[in-house]
Amino acid sequence: MTEEPRICLNPATLSPPTGSPASPFYSWVVRRGPMVFLAGMSPYAQDKTLVGTTIGEQARQCFRNMAAAMAAAGGSIADVCSITIHVQATELQRDVYPEVNPVCHEVFGMAPPARVVIGGIALPRPSELVMISATAVLPG
Repeated sequence: MTEEPRICLNPATLSPPTGSPASPFYSWVVRRGPMVFLAGMSPYAQDKTLVGTTIGEQARQCFRNMAAAMAAAGGSIADVCSITIHVQATELQRDVYPEVNPVCHEVFGMAPPARVVIGGIALPRPSELVMISATAVLPG
């Protein structure tokens, strides 16, 4: 049995990862066989402008970026099996769930992935309120 190669993808639809183009510090997407691993999707547009000022608005942009990353891997956001939502806020029940739950419902409908929400995270920039990483399994 031949082992599947690990494929690193940095889709042009996302801003380039940190580091030089010849030597990025990470990949947005890593695929091995049907497994897809997504780095933390940030709330930035392709031109590196921050999208949104609330956790909900920023989460929506993170999911747009996730959909683009999944398309680059040959799948769709419907293939996402698990997400981890990293937020600066520490009062999850009060400040986070009311914002992200409706967005998750918009994106995944009645079949949401497994989810972990971790609060009190120092994100790369103070204006970033949320970052979302994911694991997916492609059909086939």
